[in-house]
Amino acid sequence: IKSVSKAPTTGGKITVNGDNFGDQAWLIRIDLDRDTICTRPKVIVPHKQVECEIPKGMGSKHKLRVSVAKQLAESSFEYESPRITSVSSPSTMGGQVDIRGNNFGDIIWKLKIYIENVICDNPRIISPHQFLRCDAREGIGKDLKFSVEVSDLSGSYNFSYAPPIIESQTCLSMGGLMSIVGRNLGTSRISPTILLGKNATSCKVESLDSEGLTCRSPPLESGSIPAYFKVGNQDWSGKFDCKSLQDMLDSKIPISMGEIRQLIQYWSESGDITPRSSRKDR
Repeated sequence: IKSVSKAPTTGGKITVNGDNFGDQAWLIRIDLDRDTICTRPKVIVPHKQVECEIPKGMGSKHKLRVSVAKQLAESSFEYESPRITSVSSPSTMGGQVDIRGNNFGDIIWKLKIYIENVICDNPRIISPHQFLRCDAREGIGKDLKFSVEVSDLSGSYNFSYAPPIIESQTCLSMGGLMSIVGRNLGTSRISPTILLGKNATSCKVESLDSEGLTCRSPPLESGSIPAYFKVGNQDWSGKFDCKSLQDMLDSKIPISMGEIRQLIQYWSESGDITPRSSRKDR
C-alpha cells in the first residue's frame, strides 16, 4: 500500500493506491482496525488502485488492512480533521457559542472546544458532524484562536467576542458619576478604557454589568463631545451629548432619571448646589 485517502467523519468512499491488488474485486477484503469492514470493494485501476466505503468514525490512529486472496498488507488511515466554517460571537460577559462546519463527529466524550487555551464549557452536539454549541466564559478581544478537537485531530478558526455597543448615556458637564447603557463593555475583571471630550479625559469605571456601567468623570465641556471606548483590542467611538444645568433648565425634553441621579450625586459630594459649568453665569 502506497497511500490511502482520508474520509469525512460521516464515512464515505476511500481510495487505496499501491501494487499487486489484482483485478478481481471479489478476492479483495479491506478492514479497518481488524473489526470494521470497508464495504463494496471495487477495482478502479487493475492491480494498482481500489476503493471501498468506510463507515463513520473519527481520529487518525487507525490501521487499514488489505487482503487479496489471503495475502495481507497494512497501512495507517485517518479521518478528515474538523473544519470550522463559522463561529458566533458571545457577549464579553460570556454566553452561548454556535459552531458550524464539518467532521465534528458524533461522540460527545471525544469532543473538546477551546477559546485560546480556555475550555468552552458544556460542549454539545446539535447536529452530528456539522453543528456544535458550547458556553464561553467571560472574555474580551478579537482575532483569538478557536479550536475544536475531535479525538486526536483538531481544526481552528478566528474568533471574536462581540464588540462594544453604546446605547445611551447621561453626560452632565459638571462631571460626576455617569451612567452608560450598553453591551460588551468588559468583564467582571476587566474594565474598558473610556476617554471623553476634546482633551480625552478619562472616565474611571466604578461598576460594570451586562447592561452597562457607571464611571466617574471630571468636569467636561457641554455640547456634543467625542467619546472613545477601548475593550481589549476592540473599540467604539462616537459622540456624547453632554448637558449643562442651564441646558436642562431650558430644555422642553424631560430630564432622565439617570441625569437626576447624576445631579443628586454631584450635589451630595460637592455640597455646592451650583454646578461648575454654571458658575461663569453668576
